[in-house]
Amino acid sequence: MGNFKKFSAAVVAGAIMLSSVVPSFAAAYTPVNGDKAIVLNQLELYAGTSNTSFVPSLETSLTRGQGATLLAKLFNMDTAAQALTEDEADAILEDFADANKVPTYAKNRLAYLIKNNIMSGSKDTTTGDVFVNADEALLGGQFATLILKQLGYTVSSWSEAIDQLSKVDGAKEIADYLAYAKEAVLRDHAVGIMYGSLTSEYSDGKATIIEKIVEAKPSLRAIAETAGLLVTPETLAVDSVKALNLKQIQVVFNKTVDKSVVEKIEYFNAYNNGSTTDLAAGGSVELQADGKTAIVTLGSNFNNGTVAKVVVKTIATYTNDSVAVADTTVPTVVGVTVTGPQTITVEYSEPIKGINNAEYTIDNGNYIVTNAAANGNNKVDVTVGVNLTNGEHSLKINGTNVSDYADYKVISRTISFTVAADTTAPVATVKSVSPTEVKVTFNKPVTNVKEANVLYRHTYNSNLYELAGTSDKVTVNSSTEITIDWSAMPIPLGANKLYIAYGSDTGAKIQDLWGNKLEALSLDLSVAMDTVKPAVTEVKFVDASTLKVIFSKKVEASSAETASNFIVKDSAGKVVTINTPVLGGTDVNEVTLTTTTANALGGGSYTVEVKNVKDTALVPNIMNDYSVTLNINDTVRPTLGTAKHLIDSSDANHQKATVYIPFSEVMDAASLVKTNFMKVVNNGTASVLGDNDTLTVAADKKSVTIVIDNGTTAVTDINVVVGAVRDVAGNGLAAFAANADPAADAIAIEKVEAIAKKQIKVTYDGRLSAVTAAGYSLIANGADTGINLSVAGHTVNSDGKSEVIFNLGTELSADAKSSNYAVSLAASSAAGTKSFLGTVVSDNAGKQAEDKITASIVSVTVVGGTIEVKFDEEIKADTLAVTLNGFSVTGGDAKLTSVALKGGDATTIVLTGTGLVANQTSVSYNSAAGIADNGSNLIASFTQIAK
Repeated sequence: MGNFKKFSAAVVAGAIMLSSVVPSFAAAYTPVNGDKAIVLNQLELYAGTSNTSFVPSLETSLTRGQGATLLAKLFNMDTAAQALTEDEADAILEDFADANKVPTYAKNRLAYLIKNNIMSGSKDTTTGDVFVNADEALLGGQFATLILKQLGYTVSSWSEAIDQLSKVDGAKEIADYLAYAKEAVLRDHAVGIMYGSLTSEYSDGKATIIEKIVEAKPSLRAIAETAGLLVTPETLAVDSVKALNLKQIQVVFNKTVDKSVVEKIEYFNAYNNGSTTDLAAGGSVELQADGKTAIVTLGSNFNNGTVAKVVVKTIATYTNDSVAVADTTVPTVVGVTVTGPQTITVEYSEPIKGINNAEYTIDNGNYIVTNAAANGNNKVDVTVGVNLTNGEHSLKINGTNVSDYADYKVISRTISFTVAADTTAPVATVKSVSPTEVKVTFNKPVTNVKEANVLYRHTYNSNLYELAGTSDKVTVNSSTEITIDWSAMPIPLGANKLYIAYGSDTGAKIQDLWGNKLEALSLDLSVAMDTVKPAVTEVKFVDASTLKVIFSKKVEASSAETASNFIVKDSAGKVVTINTPVLGGTDVNEVTLTTTTANALGGGSYTVEVKNVKDTALVPNIMNDYSVTLNINDTVRPTLGTAKHLIDSSDANHQKATVYIPFSEVMDAASLVKTNFMKVVNNGTASVLGDNDTLTVAADKKSVTIVIDNGTTAVTDINVVVGAVRDVAGNGLAAFAANADPAADAIAIEKVEAIAKKQIKVTYDGRLSAVTAAGYSLIANGADTGINLSVAGHTVNSDGKSEVIFNLGTELSADAKSSNYAVSLAASSAAGTKSFLGTVVSDNAGKQAEDKITASIVSVTVVGGTIEVKFDEEIKADTLAVTLNGFSVTGGDAKLTSVALKGGDATTIVLTGTGLVANQTSVSYNSAAGIADNGSNLIASFTQIAK
C-alpha cells in the first residue's frame, strides 16, 4: 500500500475550491482513450453527451458538474445522490449565488457531494458571494484529489495529487497525466485517470474501486473481467471443519471472506447422526481476526461421543457427515470484567447453561447477587444490590449449576477482581450492514438504547429516515448489541452514514453502567446489495403425501407459496398435483408440499422441479431453476379406481358382462390372475371365475378387463371382488378383499381448455378406446363457428382419464374467443369416440373452453419518452404490484422508475423512466413477478429491444 494517511473532509473541501480556469489545450486534439471510454460506458460510469447514443466527446473540456457526476458514479454514490428530492437539493445549494445555473444532470450530484463535504464552492473575495461553479473547468489535480479522498488517503497538496494517485497500489498509467496537475483536463484525460484508478486500492487495502463497483452491481462483473480489470477470484471453499464442543464448530475457509457475507447462520447446517433436525437454526456465526475462520455457535447442541453432519451452503459447497464430536473438557472461567458499579461480567471458555444467582458469591456473601443473566453464549452479567467499593474483591464460582452442554460443571474456584471507577464513554461499532438492517455493538454493556429520546438515522442527520429507540424495529440482542431494522426505509447503496442522535440533550442517552454517556455520533457505512440467490439445499421425502423443500436462506412467502413454482413428476413424466405450498421452518426457509391425492408418492423415481422462488433481500434475488430426482420406497397400498361394466345380450347362448377395473398404481402382473378375482352375478353368491371367463391385463399394468360369460342366463347386475393382488413393490390392497362395484359404462366430456390459438385440450371422465373428430363442433353465441377440428393426440393421465388434443382449422383470439364470444365444444352422435369398453361418448350441448392461452407480445415501442409493451389481450390489473413488476431496462443511461397499465387500454403496460431510447433500450421481464392476462395465464419471460 502507498504510505498515505486518511484525511478530513475539511482538508479536501479547502483543497478543491475552484476559481475560473481557462483550458490551455490546442484546438486540434486527438483523443487517445476511446477504447477506455467504451469500457467505462459499459460499466455505467461514463455516459457521453448524447441521450440517444454513446457520443463520448473526449475532445471537450471537463466541467466541475461533469466531474461531480463521474465521481458519484465511480464511488457508488449516484443512487444516493439521485434519491435527493428537488427540495432537498435546493436546500443544500441555496447558499450558492449561482445555484440556479447548475445543470439539471449535475444538480443532485453536486448537492450530495457538497452536503457530505466532498466538494465545496469558491468565494468571491470582493462580494463575499460563494459560487458552486458547475460549468467551470476542473483541474487534473483537483480531479485526482477527489478520487484520493474517496479512497481514504491524505492529500498534502492538490497540485501534487496526480503524482500521489499514480503511486497508489494498483493504479495504472496515471503518471501519463502529470502535466495536467494544474491544468484543466479534457474528458479524454479524465477518462484516462478514471480508468487507471479503477484498480487502485482503498487505503485499508481491502478492495479496489472496481471491486466495490462490482460488489454493488454484480451484473457488471463480466464486463470488468473481460477488460482485465478484475481477475476471476479463487472459488471460496471450506478447508476444514471441526467440533470445538457440543455447541460450536470451527469452519476454516481457503481464503479471507467478508464478515457481512459469512456471518449468516442460514448458510450452515448441522445434524446429529441420523437426524434431520438442523441444530444450527437459531444460532450465530462470528468471523475471527484472520478473516478465514468462522466459529458457528449452534442453536441446539450435538450429542456427545458421536459423529455429526455439517453442511456449508450458498457461500461454498461443503458437506461432511463424519465430523467427530467428543467433548471431554471441563469449562473454565477465562476472565472477569468489571462492567458497572454493581455489575461484573464472567466469561467462560465455551458456551454454558444452567445460569442462576446461586452460582456466584462475592466477598463471601457481603454483596448479595440480585441477578445473573446470559450475555451471549459464554458470558454472564452478574449484578449485586449495591455499588461495589473501589479496590479488590473476590468472586467465588460455586460450581452448583453452570455447566457446558456435555453437562460438565464448572469447577469451583475463587477469582480476585479490582473495581476502579470507569470514566470512559462507551464506543459503538457497526458489526454488519445491509440495505435493510444494521447491527451495532458496544464495547461494554449499555442501557437506554430503547429510550424515546434516542434516535437512529441513516443518510441524513434529520428525521427523514429515522427510528426512535422505542420502535419495534430496534431490537436488543444483548447488553452489548442491537439490531436496527431499516426494511421500511432502506439504506442507499455505497458509502453512507448511520447516526445515533438525541431528541433532547437533557433527555435519556445511551450510557454504560457507570453512567458514562454515548454522545451523538455518526458511523460510516458501506452498504452493498445482497446478491446471493436462494438455492435448494435439500428435498426430503416425509411420507407418501408430503415432500419438504429446504432453501439456503430465508425466502419470500408469495413466491414460495405459489404452486406453479413447484413441479413433481413421476417416472413416466406425469405431473403429480400438489396443494398450495406452505412456507415455514425456524429460518423461514422450508416449504412443505402435499399431494392433492392422498399417497400420490407411491414409490419409485420422482423428479422435483423448483423455480422462481425469491429471497427477502431489498431487491429480491430469484433462484436458479433446480431439479432433483428422488427414489422413494413404495409403502403405499394400492386402491381400486372407478370400475365400469358393459352388459352384452346380443348372443342368447353367451350372456356376457365386461368389467373394467383400474388400480391406483402399477401392479405386479403375476398377481393379476383369475384366482385373485371372484364374480357376483345378479346379486348371487361370489364364485371363482370360470373357464369361459377371461381376464386381460393392460399393457401399463394399471388395469384389468374381465369378460364374464354367464351362458344362457341374462346378466342384470354384476360385481367383482378383488383379493390378493399386489403392486410392484409387493404391497397388497388396504383391505383383504375389495368390491369393485362397477357402474354402468358411460363416457362424457369433463373439461375443455383452449391451450393455444389453434388447439384445445379435452379431458374425459374416463378412458377412451378410440377417438375421432366426427360429431364435434365449436359453438359460439349459440351457433356453430364452422371451425374444423382434427385429432392431434391422445394420452391417458395419472388419474386414468383420457386427454385429447384437437387442432383447430381457424385461430381463436388470445382470450379463447371466436368473433368476441366464448367458445364451447359440443358433441352430437360422435360415434368415433368410445369408452374403453366401447360405449359412445355422451352427447353434449356445449362445454365452455377455459382460457389457457397466454397473452403474447404485439410490440415494444418507445412512445414520447416512455416504452409501451402491447399484448394481444388485456392484462389482469390486480397482478401488477407497486414495484417494477419484474421489468428492467438496459442500454445507455436507461433507468426505470415505474410500471403501470395504460389508462383506457388494458392491453398495454407503460414503462416510465429516463434514457429510454428507440433501438437502443432493451426491455426484459421476469415471469417470477406474476403478471397475468385476464384468463390468469402468467406472462412468459422475455427480452426485446424497444423500437
